[in-house]
Amino acid sequence: MKKLFLASFTLFVLAFSTAASAQIIILEGVPGDGCSMGLSSPCAPAPAPAPVYQRPMVRSRYAPPPFVAAPATTLPPPPVGLPRYAQPQWFPRWGINVIYSVSGDSYGTLVGGGMNLEYMFSRHFGIEGSILGMGGAEEDVYATTHRSGARFGASLMWFPGGLKTNGSSFYLRGGVVGQTIDTYDDYSSTYEPIYTKDTSFREVAAGLRYTFELIPQFYAMSLGVEASVLFDTDASNSDYDDGSSDESTAAFRLTFGFHF
Repeated sequence: MKKLFLASFTLFVLAFSTAASAQIIILEGVPGDGCSMGLSSPCAPAPAPAPVYQRPMVRSRYAPPPFVAAPATTLPPPPVGLPRYAQPQWFPRWGINVIYSVSGDSYGTLVGGGMNLEYMFSRHFGIEGSILGMGGAEEDVYATTHRSGARFGASLMWFPGGLKTNGSSFYLRGGVVGQTIDTYDDYSSTYEPIYTKDTSFREVAAGLRYTFELIPQFYAMSLGVEASVLFDTDASNSDYDDGSSDESTAAFRLTFGFHF
């Protein structure tokens, strides 16, 4: 009985001794973790594990390259002293003018009016065709003489400084003129002319025209004044019954025109 009690006590002691030894081995058997190898000092807490970040997956998307506007380029002005050429501008090609005309010769004064048609090849050169009706009366101590007729002309026009669309333009004109004049008197019992005179002239004229645009780039109007000299082409020949000769004639014109 006594032996049985001793054996039981021994087993009980061995059991507790084994558990304590195993516990000490577990606590002291992990070197390098900051703990003391003895049981008298406590162990430092284990460091927290480093956080692990996972980079989110980004799907690649096509992005067009950014639009960059080209810088505006400006041309530098031409050097001082170089001519600057203006842009071509509109000018009227066709023109219709109403004419008031006064001319005088050795037989008296002829007053009349008419129209002309002109065409400009460029700002400097053009042509003109005109028709005028003329008439006049001269009184003397015996009777009153009446004259009436027509004057036709064709000429070349030259604008030395160019035809201006808005402004004044000087021009020269030269051409030929044909004239037919019938003469009547108070003693004639019929309306038949006493005589008819046909004359041809060479004409030289100078004038000034002021043009202004009525509708820009489309229509223009003008006012003009002109003086001309008509030279008889053959002063030695005469169609008069009294044998008198032709003479040169001066003329003055006012014009009002419509141009397009």
